[in-house]
Amino acid sequence: MFGRLRKYKESVYFNSHRIITFDTLYEDGQYAVFSVREMDTTPGTARWYDLWSLVTDRIPDREEAIRNLERRSVVRDVLDVRADDQILLLVTCLDDDDRERLVVAARRLRTGETQDRLTLRASSSQ
Repeated sequence: MFGRLRKYKESVYFNSHRIITFDTLYEDGQYAVFSVREMDTTPGTARWYDLWSLVTDRIPDREEAIRNLERRSVVRDVLDVRADDQILLLVTCLDDDDRERLVVAARRLRTGETQDRLTLRASSSQ
């Protein structure tokens, strides 16, 4: 079902599809993709990533989990992502290996942001 997510590994696709619209019964949301990461679901392996590390109230731990997503991303990005941002994760299988996954991580657009004017890291210019 999410097989098209694999296209996010291509920088041209990533840049032209960086906004994901995700609506629920209760609210509509737009999210900007900041990381595309391949991972293994087996704990202890080199490519393993603990998705649950993002679900914490401890700000330093959440910041580290976000930085880990960014560091291992197959596409480099300069979007500003903070621990208090709402994160959306879309996960799909990679190839025929049951342990391999592709994670597309996006953060909810902040008040005043548009898809044409996103908040970038402080060291980056808009």
